[in-house]
Amino acid sequence: MNVRAYRELNLKKGATEMEIKAAFRKLAKEHHPDTSQGGPADVEKFRTAYQAYQALLKETQKKAKIEFSAPVSPTPFRFESQKKHGLDLYVEIALVRPLSSEFEIILPFTAHEACPRCLGQGQTLGRLNFESQIYRPQTCPKCQGQGAIGQSKHLTVKVTEPMSQRGKFRLRGAGGYLPSQAKRGDLIVTLRFVDSLPVGN
Repeated sequence: MNVRAYRELNLKKGATEMEIKAAFRKLAKEHHPDTSQGGPADVEKFRTAYQAYQALLKETQKKAKIEFSAPVSPTPFRFESQKKHGLDLYVEIALVRPLSSEFEIILPFTAHEACPRCLGQGQTLGRLNFESQIYRPQTCPKCQGQGAIGQSKHLTVKVTEPMSQRGKFRLRGAGGYLPSQAKRGDLIVTLRFVDSLPVGN
């Protein structure tokens, strides 16, 4: 356990990921070179806080890492088309109409969250060169400057008779993600019923 890193961020051992992020944000506001007037001392404090933040976040995420693998959907379907409009994602799926008026499908999707390395900013601080003590903003290597990263998950959806008759439903917050505004789009699913699906789909 990284005792020194916890001390740098004024945290107790076993702090959660949310607590680690909050502690770093607080120190970053006080000691960031662009906003503080403390000179070299503030630069060094910010640097050590950032290193502690990265170390603790990596340690915490390693412990909590969960691999998501979508199980086989009880109602087989096939993705037909996909398009994006703003933060909303529109998909069309083809499936054989089930015997029951209500049925379940398991949709794989990508859940987007603010990048833990740059906190959704798209930039991190990097040295000018290997020996330099001067830091400057650079594109975040984890999210490639996007500010968000996606994680594959799955979502079980119970399709009711009205949803089936309408042929469309909306999943709130399952679309795109805009880190700068903490805003999420929706996933809009259109159902197309077919007589059969190709083998293997």
